[in-house]
Amino acid sequence: MRWDVVLVGAALTGALAWQARRDQARVRAWRAQLFDSCSTQLARPAIRVDRTGWPVLEGTSEGMPFTCGLIFDDLGYRKLPVLWLSVTCAVRVGVDAAFDALAREQGTEFFSPAADLPVRLSLPDAWPRHVSLRADRESTLPMAMATMGAQFFQSPHAKEIVVSPKGVRLLSLLAEGRRAEYLLLRRPRFDLDRIDPAAVAARLADARVLVQALGTASDAPRRAA
Repeated sequence: MRWDVVLVGAALTGALAWQARRDQARVRAWRAQLFDSCSTQLARPAIRVDRTGWPVLEGTSEGMPFTCGLIFDDLGYRKLPVLWLSVTCAVRVGVDAAFDALAREQGTEFFSPAADLPVRLSLPDAWPRHVSLRADRESTLPMAMATMGAQFFQSPHAKEIVVSPKGVRLLSLLAEGRRAEYLLLRRPRFDLDRIDPAAVAARLADARVLVQALGTASDAPRRAA
C-alpha cells in the first residue's frame, strides 16, 4: 500500500472538509445579519431563523403584526437564483375569498398559492398584462387590491400580491445571484451585505395601506388563526 498516497488523500479530504465548514459558517454569519439595519422599521422587533436557515424579522406597525422574510429561489429555468422579500400582515381582513396576483408566472413559483386557486379572473384595465390573477372561488376583486396592483406591478421587481381573509402578503425581488460564480461553480452568491431599510419600509407601507383599505374583519386587528 502506498502510504504516502493515503496520507495525501487524507490530508486533502480534511482540507476540503475544513473549507466546507468554514464556508458554511460564513454563510450562516452573512444570513444572520441581513435584517440588522431594518429593525427600526417595526415596533417590538425580533429576528429569528426559519427552518430553511434564513432570517425573519417580526414586529408590529400601527398595532398590526408584520413578518418580513426571505425566499431563496433557484428553480427558474435558465435564470440566476434570486432572493425574494416577503412582507406579510396576518390580520383578518374584510374579503370573502382568496386572491393571488402573480407577475411573470413561470410555473416554478413554489412559494405562491397560485397553482391551487382554480378560478382565473380578468385583469383590471390599469394592470400590466404580464400579471396572472386567480381566486379560490368566483368573486369580485376587491377595489383596494385593484388599486394597489395598478401601482405595485409597475415596478419590474414586483412579483406577487396575496389577499385572503387571513391577511395580505407582498413579494418583491431583493437580490439576484452573481452570474460568474453561479454559472461556473453553481454557488449562489449575492451582492448584499445588509438589506436596505428603505426596501423593507416601502413594502411595509404598501401592506399597511392595503390592509387599511380592505378593512379588518373585527374592530381591533388580531393575528389570524
